[in-house]
Amino acid sequence: MMRPPQTTRVMINFGLTRRSEQATFRAILDYARTHGPWQCLSTEDRSLNMGPEPWDGGVTGIIASGGFSEERGMQYARSGVPVVIIDPAPALLDSGLLKSMPFVHRDSRAIGAMAARHYLERGYRNFAWVGEPTRWYWSAERRAGYEEALAEAGFSCHVFEPADEPGSAGILPAASSRAGSPRSQEGILPAASSRAGSPRSQDGILPAASSRAGSPRSQDGILPAASSRAGSPRSQEVPESMARLTRFLRSLPVPTAVFAANDEQGRRVLNASTEAGLRVPEQIAVLGVDDDILLCESTVPALSSIRKGDYRCGQIAAAMLDAVMHGRDIPEPHVAIAPIGVVMRGSTGYDAMSDATVARALTYIRTHAATGPVAVDEVAAASKCSRRYLERTFRAKLGRSVHEEIALARIERVKRLLETDSASIGEIIGITGFSGEKHLSILFRRITGTTMTDWRRAHRDQAK
Repeated sequence: MMRPPQTTRVMINFGLTRRSEQATFRAILDYARTHGPWQCLSTEDRSLNMGPEPWDGGVTGIIASGGFSEERGMQYARSGVPVVIIDPAPALLDSGLLKSMPFVHRDSRAIGAMAARHYLERGYRNFAWVGEPTRWYWSAERRAGYEEALAEAGFSCHVFEPADEPGSAGILPAASSRAGSPRSQEGILPAASSRAGSPRSQDGILPAASSRAGSPRSQDGILPAASSRAGSPRSQEVPESMARLTRFLRSLPVPTAVFAANDEQGRRVLNASTEAGLRVPEQIAVLGVDDDILLCESTVPALSSIRKGDYRCGQIAAAMLDAVMHGRDIPEPHVAIAPIGVVMRGSTGYDAMSDATVARALTYIRTHAATGPVAVDEVAAASKCSRRYLERTFRAKLGRSVHEEIALARIERVKRLLETDSASIGEIIGITGFSGEKHLSILFRRITGTTMTDWRRAHRDQAK
């Protein structure tokens, strides 16, 4: 009797609750359908014939999240089962354990730098960071990338790090984020100035120094809260944490560009801004990470977010595991994935600008350019100034012309349609008001450096 072919069983050892995790898992499934078949098991799917560890139950390969301890990493290495790691913790990288183990990681420092560039390009001069409550290593890396990019441009930022225990501070300056830093009675410390000897402002809060986040890491790569305690009731922490966040936002100069560690924190910032009586985006701009569409579009205003490249991460991880399981060499066993880009929504509106004329012009362009051509004279009239004054002010504030800004806004709308909509090029032309495909194609290539077809092919999966 012919024996049935052996089934390739792949354990997916990471959570599946977040949209980013689901996008990564979808990419693995898509790869398996093309190159498999694979039986993909999540950690919740372990059947009774499997032992306490994945490799005890006949698993062929493992794709695991990298937020584990060095001891766990040693177990993976000794198991004899091919393993690919996604987003390894810095502590694991520093240990040297992963030199012989393939991994792919979404570059959190590059994500932070992208957030900084996004705000700097839009003329912001005041910046803030809101971290993730559990202080995962990726939150610290995003903060570091944000602060470093701002420092290179000559700016610093205010910092809010939520606490894990009711009644603890939760607001820490970048220079004082290490365990054991002194706290005031209120639990709010002024951020250190980026210049030695700079005087404190009247409210006692200054921009944080541009040093890297210095919180100590545990062995598993998770940043421990300075005063976390097992069993602390989250129901008590949430209102206290929101109250502290609200006070923090009220202390900021306006307008301030806030970068949140992820979309969940971005939503909390939007809610706290409402409590603080701050207008978004006129006074507070908010940018998250993950591009969780349901979450981002359920807020008012809708939350802008950085798309990390989750689908691409799953594709690469699956291809790596396939190669290892079949004894093939991996040309690049350690891969860093740069973020895809910023998905603009209402929370980072152009109107959060220090110059009222430019703010009015950008608001008009954003509102009208997505559905048709807009003339520079039309923008000047809406901005209540002469065309010459508007052009001169635009150049001084943004480094580009009004006409260039109109083109960027129109192409941004085209890119979103290409990524998330099934509309044909002809239908997109009708929606966006371009005169024809030739005109749109030339402008699209000039701004993006690629064709609309290639853009759709490269970015469509990322929007899943």
